[in-house]
Amino acid sequence: VTPVCLPDPPCYAPFRAHFTAWRDSFPVAGFESDSLGQFLVWLPPGRYTVRPGPDAPILDPELQSKTVDVTGSGLTHVRLDFDTGIR
Repeated sequence: VTPVCLPDPPCYAPFRAHFTAWRDSFPVAGFESDSLGQFLVWLPPGRYTVRPGPDAPILDPELQSKTVDVTGSGLTHVRLDFDTGIR
């Protein structure tokens, strides 16, 4: 999320955006990350595809997605990394 990537500091940073969790090609939940990139969304156990919304400051957000497995053992912590398009 910087104009030029150098070895230090890193070129990644958390961002605020809307996301949708999909299961079996159906949207099941929408949520928003805060400015620190953190979010909380309640989903039943299973495998989901998480897609950023058009407000995400990344390259082609509608084409980027991440697979997330939600377990039945309580909270599932995930880190979602997306391509900003900056090189």
